[in-house]
Amino acid sequence: MKIETQNLVLGVDGCRGGWLVVSWDGKSWNHRVVRDRLQLIDLLKSSRRTFIDIPIGLGDLESSRTCDRLLRKTLGRSYSSSVFSPPVRAAIYANSYENACQINQAQTGKKISIQSWNITAKIRQIDEIFQQQPELGDRILESHPELLFWKLNQEQSLTHKKKTDAGKQQRLKLLTDPIAESQKLFTKIRNSSLKKEVSDDDILDAIVLAYSSHQSLVCGLKSFPDPVEFDDRGLRMAIHYY
Repeated sequence: MKIETQNLVLGVDGCRGGWLVVSWDGKSWNHRVVRDRLQLIDLLKSSRRTFIDIPIGLGDLESSRTCDRLLRKTLGRSYSSSVFSPPVRAAIYANSYENACQINQAQTGKKISIQSWNITAKIRQIDEIFQQQPELGDRILESHPELLFWKLNQEQSLTHKKKTDAGKQQRLKLLTDPIAESQKLFTKIRNSSLKKEVSDDDILDAIVLAYSSHQSLVCGLKSFPDPVEFDDRGLRMAIHYY
């Protein structure tokens, strides 16, 4: 993956193998599965803009974020389960699910879902990166693949879920118009990645994140909410698109 260009945009999606990073430098598409945090930091620092599918801005007294509520409303009831409310910041540093539930309940009155707990390690990793590299806050932006596919689908929710064969084909077809080589790119990533580390929907998500990151520079950046809200550490508590 080239990391020297000033035009580099990234799409980053968490996967079982670590992070799937798809890049576009204005000329070619590349990808990499990143397992090492320092390697991830180097890639993030090299990009002009990155869309990443992970909560960034976190609450301390309230686990429900405005951006998540607005996203659920936009995507509709059938997709509301794909939008997880992240734990409060203290809970992502808990050493067990039970401990995280106790912390979250003490601060918000609510426990956290097991789905939210399953991504806390990655939320924590990104939170630690922002603690070390706060200057990345304007370049590394939280996004959500289902919102980006909604955008590609003329701002309509998709009819098939991403884990189904029909859902995969629907998303790949939506990517074909803006990215002529999307099928080739998908196949390239699929053939070079283990399925136990990178799923088909991880690939589609990372591609749409990278494409949309580029589009936000060309067409303008939008967010839920607008204007953007910030957490007590100054991190954007918003979901971005174009």
